Amino acid sequence: MLKVMLVDDDIPVLEFLERTIPWDRLQLQLTGMFENGLKAYEHVKQDPPDLLITDIGMPLMDGIQLIRLTKEINPDVMVIILSCHDDFKLAQQAIKLNVHDYLLKETIESETVVRLLEEWLRQQADKEASQAPPAAPLLHSHKQIMKEQFIRSTLYNPVWDVEEWLEQARQFSIQLQLRPYMPVLGYIDEYRTARGKFISEENCIFAVENVIEEILKPHEGTVLFRLSMQEILLLFDSSNSLKVNDFDVVRRSLKQIQFALSKYLKIHLSFVLGDLNASFKPLKDNILTLMKSKEQRFYKEYGSIYKHRPFPYAADDLYLHYTAAVEQFQKIVLERKTEDVEAEVDHWLEWIRQNHYNPEVVKEWFLKILLSLQIKFKSMQHFRTLYSQDVLHRIFLDIENIGALRAVIIDFLQEAIAFTSQLFSQPNRMEIWEAQRYVAMNLHRKVTLEEVAKHLHLNPSYFSRLYKKETGENFIEYVIRSKMEKAQELLDQSTRSIDNIADSLGYDNKSYFNKLFKNFSGMSPNDYRMRFQSH
Repeated sequence: MLKVMLVDDDIPVLEFLERTIPWDRLQLQLTGMFENGLKAYEHVKQDPPDLLITDIGMPLMDGIQLIRLTKEINPDVMVIILSCHDDFKLAQQAIKLNVHDYLLKETIESETVVRLLEEWLRQQADKEASQAPPAAPLLHSHKQIMKEQFIRSTLYNPVWDVEEWLEQARQFSIQLQLRPYMPVLGYIDEYRTARGKFISEENCIFAVENVIEEILKPHEGTVLFRLSMQEILLLFDSSNSLKVNDFDVVRRSLKQIQFALSKYLKIHLSFVLGDLNASFKPLKDNILTLMKSKEQRFYKEYGSIYKHRPFPYAADDLYLHYTAAVEQFQKIVLERKTEDVEAEVDHWLEWIRQNHYNPEVVKEWFLKILLSLQIKFKSMQHFRTLYSQDVLHRIFLDIENIGALRAVIIDFLQEAIAFTSQLFSQPNRMEIWEAQRYVAMNLHRKVTLEEVAKHLHLNPSYFSRLYKKETGENFIEYVIRSKMEKAQELLDQSTRSIDNIADSLGYDNKSYFNKLFKNFSGMSPNDYRMRFQSH
């Protein structure tokens, strides 16, 4: 039986998983439950698990470190992250460690975990049943192992004796003392999809390397290194009439590689080119710079070949524009303007592209926008979506470039519009929806029950009873709740004064606004805005 370890400082979560997951039926052996990463690691050293389900934020040793150390002992361990965090950067660190899935505790259901485990068990069975080709990538040649050790040592360890390094480099046909080399970083586009074509990550990168080496055979002096399961490094020497400012030879070779990979493996690679370097330190620095240049990749299309350039981020704070973006996307959904979706998304993305915002900030910004819209529409009691919170987190963590981001946002908005359109085929719900849409579009002023009833051509008393029956909430209560939720958003996402926010929501009487806000939030507007600054 495959062995499972549970790690979480939240005891009820451990008990929930132990009690609700049918471990025996799945033929999985629960070998340990631990309250912190350090205790778990001590057990890992004695009896490493096949499956690790762990929290991220824990005392003594966090989940990120536990995963990293566990993978050193068992590189094939499957990992599922459980966390109450919706911290984008922590989740991203977890994904970079090749975890199998990332789930938020707030939305976790035992059925979801069981489905993940069943899928993993099927993959394990398929892997055992499959017949690997004779040139199995796990059986590296001695030279391949030496190459990986050499490039890792070069990039991540100090090199005290350059002459010794040059001698080692000659073993791999690198003649840096004779001619300059240009580093080129290649990375697999849409990696999750590409990886899914193979039994394992190892098989995927091995197949890519084989194709590349076959294409490069005529180009003596070009050396291939594996940097990760998703990235390769090519060192092109200058013996092929390569001039300092002429990259045509390299570009032609890279296009041949792209064509072959697309034809034979249905995999696409993008490449970023460095500079010609005639000595060790500039070459190492140039490679490390390419490896850190992910911000440029975000703004490139799949299959790009481009020269690395300095890429300064925008000095402007993207979150200054958050409220405007939320309101514009919300308006498109509420007014069901399907024809405006692509144009509005393209407007924001083009503006972001021109200003060169940090890609991680951009993804986090859009993720928060979609989550905010989801909450708004759910509060109107009308919204269903295929995008649960944890699914949205995983989707955004996998987004590699601005084109993939565009597709996700457009799909989300069009799905929201499609569902709201269905409401108009239900007479009573149509009137409720139209009333709520009217409120959302008029939060900036006072909205009365009589005004909305007139807008719907209904008797006010009848509308009041209908709204209560369909939603379980008084209409005026809904108006106040909508305004207070908007006030919270403005306090969180803007620097506008409290008086200004009250004015923008149609409250002339600031004391009345403060009273309503405190009743809704449990604290005054000022205390709400300052609630995190004391920590």
